[in-house]
Amino acid sequence: MKRYQVIIIHLLFWATFVIAPFFMFSFSSYLFTPESYYFMLQNAQNAMVFYLAYFFLIPFVVKRRSFFTMIWSGLAFMAILGTLRYLSNPWLKDILGAFQRWPVMGDNWKVILYPFFWTFMFLIYAYIVYLSIEWFRERQYRFELVREKQQSEIDLLKSQVSPHFLMNTLNNLYSLVYKGSEQASNAVLKLSEIMRYMLYDTQSEMVPLEQEIQYLHSYIDLQMLRYSNKEFIEFSINGDPAGKKIAPVLLVPFVENAFKHGNKNLPGACIMINLTVEERRIIFQIKNLKASKNVNKVIESGVGLNNIQKRLELHYPGKHILEISDELDFFNVHLIIET
Repeated sequence: MKRYQVIIIHLLFWATFVIAPFFMFSFSSYLFTPESYYFMLQNAQNAMVFYLAYFFLIPFVVKRRSFFTMIWSGLAFMAILGTLRYLSNPWLKDILGAFQRWPVMGDNWKVILYPFFWTFMFLIYAYIVYLSIEWFRERQYRFELVREKQQSEIDLLKSQVSPHFLMNTLNNLYSLVYKGSEQASNAVLKLSEIMRYMLYDTQSEMVPLEQEIQYLHSYIDLQMLRYSNKEFIEFSINGDPAGKKIAPVLLVPFVENAFKHGNKNLPGACIMINLTVEERRIIFQIKNLKASKNVNKVIESGVGLNNIQKRLELHYPGKHILEISDELDFFNVHLIIET
């Protein structure tokens, strides 16, 4: 809880006690009278009780964490301050001339108990305000710890994705340079676009979906430099991605997996990607023909499935569905994200 919020709570608390006498007596008969001054001094005494307890007694009790300490310190506190108030109240009434035209409140025993009663009440009020504020502070502190922990996990997961992708891309680039391919310069350009996105744009928790799509296009173009079959992959987009946001570098592990384990020996499309953008959902589907009957390993272990699942849980808790199916000839991924 911020400092100005604590101050507002204290101001509202005391405003109720300053305004209360206006409802007990008519405004014209109360304002600027000895009784009004007397109640102001009573509120000053209440404030003294409240803040002595708030700043000194209660922190002492909370630090000790002892019920016995709370009881004996509270009784001693009420005995000392209640006695001081009892002794000072008649003197204040005489000095101010208060309650001369109104009867004295109650019998003698009530007059004796009155200062002890209000000392007890404002001690309780101090406990309520202090513990409530500390509860909100503790809750906010725990919330900040959870958020920092989640952000640290997100940063770690993204840092795992980047070297993994970079290693594979550099291997592909080395192959092109080694063969003397004219496509090497284009590959370097595509790689620079990808690295610029990963180094700068992914620092945000969410990025525009259009940037993520452009990143996927650049990645696919870079991978396709190695293939003579230009129909090896189909990438279709349905709906308008404008204005939508997504966690950065979330979809590329699926595409990377499809390129790594897809069947490269068949003509036609071996990888089919479909991205559907709805008003409240983003649906990502990718299917690849398998080169063998083994499960796609990058999804089963390592930075693949575990990384993706953790990031989905951190970014979209309770707002995502990830279905991965391994069929005889196909490997399918179906991801739904609520936006």
